[in-house]
Amino acid sequence: MRAFAGNQAGAYRPEDIVAATYRFASGVYGSGAWCYAADFDEEYNEIIGATGRIRFSTSQPVPIRILRGDAVEELPVGDPEHVHQPLIQTIVDELNGQRQVPEHGRVRCAHRARDGRDPRRISRTVLLRDHARQGRLAAIA
Repeated sequence: MRAFAGNQAGAYRPEDIVAATYRFASGVYGSGAWCYAADFDEEYNEIIGATGRIRFSTSQPVPIRILRGDAVEELPVGDPEHVHQPLIQTIVDELNGQRQVPEHGRVRCAHRARDGRDPRRISRTVLLRDHARQGRLAAIA
C-alpha cells in the first residue's frame, strides 16, 4: 500500500485529503482518493471488470448501479432503519447521568470509522453481497 495525506485547504489542522493505492492478497489492485474539502459532495466506489462496472456508495442511500456497455441497471438501496439510534441513546444516557460510556468504546468507534469498519459501510457491503448472492449482480469480471 502507498498512501499520501495532506492538508490542502488549510481550514483546520487535520488532513483533508488522502490518496492511496493498494493490492489485496487476492492480487486485485485498488486505489482511492478522499477529499474532505471539495467544492461538491460526491462519494462512490466503483469496481471495474472486463465486461462492466458496479458503482455504489458507502455513505449515501443511492442506488447500486451496474453498467455493462450502454446498459445501466439500478438496484435501490435505502438507509437501514434506526442505524444511529443506539449510539445516540448511549450519548443521551451519559449526558443525563444514567450511565457512562466506557472509554475504550469511544476509541474503538473512532478506530472503526478510520479503518473502514464503520457500521454504515458494513451495512452497504452486506447489501451488495446479498444482492450478489440472490443473482441480482451478475459477474462483471
